[in-house]
Amino acid sequence: MEKDKCETVNIKSTQCPLCESQASESVKNQHWQDRREFFHCQNCDLIFVPSQYFSVADQDRARYSTHENNPDDPGYVQFLSQIFHPMDQSIPNWNSASRALDYGSGPNPVLVRLLLERGIPTDHYDLFFQPDRSLLQKNYPLVISTEVVEHFKNPRADWADLLSFVSSKGHLVVMTQLHQGLEHFEKWWYPKDFTHVTFYSEKTVRWIAARFGLEMLYIEKSVIVFAKSFS
Repeated sequence: MEKDKCETVNIKSTQCPLCESQASESVKNQHWQDRREFFHCQNCDLIFVPSQYFSVADQDRARYSTHENNPDDPGYVQFLSQIFHPMDQSIPNWNSASRALDYGSGPNPVLVRLLLERGIPTDHYDLFFQPDRSLLQKNYPLVISTEVVEHFKNPRADWADLLSFVSSKGHLVVMTQLHQGLEHFEKWWYPKDFTHVTFYSEKTVRWIAARFGLEMLYIEKSVIVFAKSFS
């Protein structure tokens, strides 16, 4: 194996924060020395950062505040709009939903505007920029979370919380970049963001669907659409 490729070694192990398996191995690479460490779960295929490397809330807020979520930026609008084709393909009449929630809306809730343009009243919640917990006491037929789940520091509990906002027979749409295996991980840009601590593959997403009793309607590139089939 080439030196600049990722590999797993058996020197350290830690419990996976998603599936709780002990079969997680440290991912070693010469370029990560003196930086964060990553672990790879052999069971659910999650790659995750151990808690000792987590940034604090003020650091996270400062990082998120640099995101240029400009509603007048055609590139950013196009980036967000990529969720609509998968929704058209997998959710019949989604644009007639009575109300939606943009979970993790960021400093500028552009997605809310895009949904309102499609006739869907939309609430938005963000831990730092719209921390209205009363919104999370509701259930929504449509919940959309873009570029959020990679920030989950306790993914097993965080996914359960996210799904608790989805009404029975409702839908959850998630956007996150999926890892393509350890051989591609080291040169991938996603881990270079220190607020990204949880990295999923298609196998991981299918594990989540099975664990939480979801029907996975769509998965391609960075968009996943789930149907919630339980009350």
